[in-house]
Amino acid sequence: MAKGSVFLPRDLLEKAMIGALSIITLDDGTVLRGVREVAPDAQLVLDQITQTPWSLLVRLPDGWYGLDPGDVDQVVGMTATGEIAWIDQSGGGGGASPDFQPPLASAFSTMINSPTLNDSPLGLGIAKSNGSDMLAAALRAVPTGDWTMIARLQASAYEWNYHQIGLVLNASGSGKFVIVGITQLANGDGYKATFEAFKWNSDTSTNGGMGGNVSSTQKTVWVKVSYVASTSTFTAFASMDGINWQQIVSDNSFLGPIDRIGVGVGVRNNGGPSAGSIPWFSL
Repeated sequence: MAKGSVFLPRDLLEKAMIGALSIITLDDGTVLRGVREVAPDAQLVLDQITQTPWSLLVRLPDGWYGLDPGDVDQVVGMTATGEIAWIDQSGGGGGASPDFQPPLASAFSTMINSPTLNDSPLGLGIAKSNGSDMLAAALRAVPTGDWTMIARLQASAYEWNYHQIGLVLNASGSGKFVIVGITQLANGDGYKATFEAFKWNSDTSTNGGMGGNVSSTQKTVWVKVSYVASTSTFTAFASMDGINWQQIVSDNSFLGPIDRIGVGVGVRNNGGPSAGSIPWFSL
């Protein structure tokens, strides 16, 4: 939405919350409706979020956020670090899109083990109905040279043990895969999971973890993979908020040159459905 083209949610909320509706029925049946003023507590609540004139109130998954006014020809979007911000666009209505967008199924040209893909405004849904020791993925060719791939992941609601959703790296020359993401651990003591980079000798044969695991109790997390083409080295990172990153692993020996990347789900040691979604994606 371009600056100046929308109403201010702050003003709307204040008007909605500073009154109480009174309904009075007279003896002749006439119904009177009016608003009587009450204590303006909404002003105090909203001022805890922002006190900057003409700011916007934006709803993020973890709560409300006050966004200071932007400049002409800017749009509200998500930055590469996962923050809401005004982003420049050229030519009035056209120009660059925000760094982060939900990935579309059409962006991936190669399917491994036929995952079910579902485009949605909330993100790309990906699922595999069943299968033990199976990697299901949607892949595309890598960009030329070095690249960085970032995704926000929403783990499965099934909470099956050792089911993983994440970014998938593939070297077609060796036939090997690595999935970098969140692995659920259904241990009967509430939801627990771990960030990890897990090796697959093929799409139906597991190899093992690559170390550097990071524990998590969140179902919505972030992962990032950076690749240096000259040395075939990938480095994987984990984050709880898309801002603060912790390295999981760096490796250039298992896969070899990576030529296909994408998203996927992995099932290990336990059959049943595996699913999740990718609300945000950047490459």
